[in-house]
Amino acid sequence: MRKKRRIVTLVLTLLLTCSMVAQAGFTPRYDVDMPEIPDIHVELSDEVKEAVNQAAQKQIEKMILDKPAIINATCWHCRYFYPYINNLIISWESVEGATSYKVEVTDASGTRTKEVTNNYLILTEGEDDFFPGCMDTEDVRPIVRVRAYGEEETYSPWSDAVEICCYK
Repeated sequence: MRKKRRIVTLVLTLLLTCSMVAQAGFTPRYDVDMPEIPDIHVELSDEVKEAVNQAAQKQIEKMILDKPAIINATCWHCRYFYPYINNLIISWESVEGATSYKVEVTDASGTRTKEVTNNYLILTEGEDDFFPGCMDTEDVRPIVRVRAYGEEETYSPWSDAVEICCYK
């Protein structure tokens, strides 16, 4: 009985091997001649140039709010309770005419934004997907920046990027 199993296994292995070799031998070679792609130069008409300039001017006119200044950006571990909880605290100077703020945090896991109506952001790990942890890595130090938004689609420039201090 064992001899039959070995022979059947050997025959099946041989058939499988031969079928793979045969298929690879009959596969046609894929060779493509790529054409030369010429450089494309677009001449814009005066009307298009004027439309682009007006759109850019319109966006600049909407950026009338003052640039926010970040006061505090810290991440700290609370080791007094079990389980240990990480907290993120970011505060900035209030901007006159602002109705909301967009906070952008960049760390090793990527860039995330959150919109708030106050001039601070306090998050505890686990209550929000925005805050994955202390973000204390050696590769990429976490940074934060803030932008103010007002009525009628007005906004401010982004604040200067500030490194988040992580305390353990």
